[in-house]
Amino acid sequence: SFTDPTGQYLASLFRLMPNGAIDPSFKPLVKESYTVTSISVLPNQKIFASGFSPKQDGTPGIAYNALLVSKDGLPEPNFPGFSFLSDASGTTISVADLDFQSNNELIIAGTNLQIGSRTQNIYRVDSLGKVDTTFNPALTGVSNFKVRNIGILTNGTIGVLAGDENNVNIFDRNGNRIFAQYLPNSQCIIHPS
Repeated sequence: SFTDPTGQYLASLFRLMPNGAIDPSFKPLVKESYTVTSISVLPNQKIFASGFSPKQDGTPGIAYNALLVSKDGLPEPNFPGFSFLSDASGTTISVADLDFQSNNELIIAGTNLQIGSRTQNIYRVDSLGKVDTTFNPALTGVSNFKVRNIGILTNGTIGVLAGDENNVNIFDRNGNRIFAQYLPNSQCIIHPS
């Protein structure tokens, strides 16, 4: 929720020129009270973004979203976007991170995310918003299934940090677990390198 020096809301997502000026060729995401929390630039230059805002219906809680925009900032017309509504405390549902395995394999990670009748912590969707129903990485050794962040290698391997920030799970590109480790007295971050 960027504002100008007078406090007037400008936008929630901009693209800057190398000199720091706002890029006039990029349509900014204008959605007042919306905070972008994660972006991932796909190889085709489309931008996969997530964020949150207060629920639009006025009830307590937060609406977490995942959306796809073109390299020029325009919403992708065939991608429906996803909205995940939390309760009043905002703690039972959240989108923590997102990334991609390819231009057409987008990963959304969080806590208790519901799409249709499915509730998962990690989803793979295509660029048209279709959920891959064969993909459901199951976290192990996590009493609090809150996903903190993810990192994806070029071969599609997914690293997931979950729980109290020291539980690491590694999955192959299809969501099959290949490693799980609890790192006591540690706080970690998953990074693709």
